[in-house]
Amino acid sequence: MGPVDLERRQMLAAELFEQGVKQAEIGRLLGVSRQGVGQWHAAWVAGGVDALVGHVGRAAAYLTLEQEEALLAELKRGAQAFGWEDQRWTLARIARVIEEQFGPRYSLPGVQGHCMIANWPVLSGLVVT
Repeated sequence: MGPVDLERRQMLAAELFEQGVKQAEIGRLLGVSRQGVGQWHAAWVAGGVDALVGHVGRAAAYLTLEQEEALLAELKRGAQAFGWEDQRWTLARIARVIEEQFGPRYSLPGVQGHCMIANWPVLSGLVVT
């Protein structure tokens, strides 16, 4: 896990901590061990997000609010608009659209966490693959 991916996961974890999501669930969503999530949580409790994450690559690692809105509009067009044979959105397909359209590379757990945080209604039929 590179520094940008690590920071991305830590930022998602911080948002999930704020929402009261259990550490075990955060670990599963982000592909991080329970011990790792426990260490992140302890740092977050002690000093907030600044204590949890560094500042490496932050600007390049996340979608801006405008990009998130544009991504949601793209996803509403359906998977067939991007060349897939069916309309199902999978985590892998969403990750590919994010990377191709906006640049950041998200892991599948990162995409899932991002979709949960954003609470995107269009993804109610999301297939986790």
